[in-house]
Amino acid sequence: MRIPESVKIGGYMVTVRECEGLYSDHEAIGQFVPRLQEIQMDPGLTQQQAEEVFIHEVLEAVNYFYKLGLKHSYIATLGVLLHQVIKDNPGVFAEDVTVTGAGKPGEDEHGRGYQERPAGS
Repeated sequence: MRIPESVKIGGYMVTVRECEGLYSDHEAIGQFVPRLQEIQMDPGLTQQQAEEVFIHEVLEAVNYFYKLGLKHSYIATLGVLLHQVIKDNPGVFAEDVTVTGAGKPGEDEHGRGYQERPAGS
């Protein structure tokens, strides 16, 4: 999983950057800063930690922007679980989708292509 330099969350562009001293100053390895629309991450993280922190902070931003009122423990659990789903099912998030012409077999009611699953799967 690649950690981007920025990510669009709803209608908001959020910058993602490494931030020295995050743990020593705030006892955190990542944080979402609403005023700056920025996700800050400790530069000393392992790849797995960076991925999980990124997902966690995206959820923090969603919680903030849309005033969901999620408890931090829920965000923490969702972050770890979403990371696992993304890592263990990489094909689900692939961008190579085949779209067929409108009104033909293999399309939904909006003209978007899809592949039917074989019976019993």
